[in-house]
Amino acid sequence: MILAVNSSFPEIDHLAAALGANDLLSRYVRPYANLERHWERRLAEIPKLGGFYARTFGRRRLPVPISAAHIHEAGLFWDFLMAACDRLPGSRRARRPF
Repeated sequence: MILAVNSSFPEIDHLAAALGANDLLSRYVRPYANLERHWERRLAEIPKLGGFYARTFGRRRLPVPISAAHIHEAGLFWDFLMAACDRLPGSRRARRPF
């Protein structure tokens, strides 16, 4: 069995999916994954905030066949905090022209 660790690269998501399809993935560690939990669905339904969530964390869906049983989220609080800070006026991300 293989442990995959990702810091939000989509290529590693696809590698983990291939490992999962061959029953080689034991655990997948990443900062955050949208697993369609109750609170994630409710957050996506909130006017204005739901659009922000859909453009940021909501798009972090996992490819099939990775399931919630494979996922171990690490640093969830810090991942949310860094994303919020990146969108503050004056942050490096806010100054980027694209």
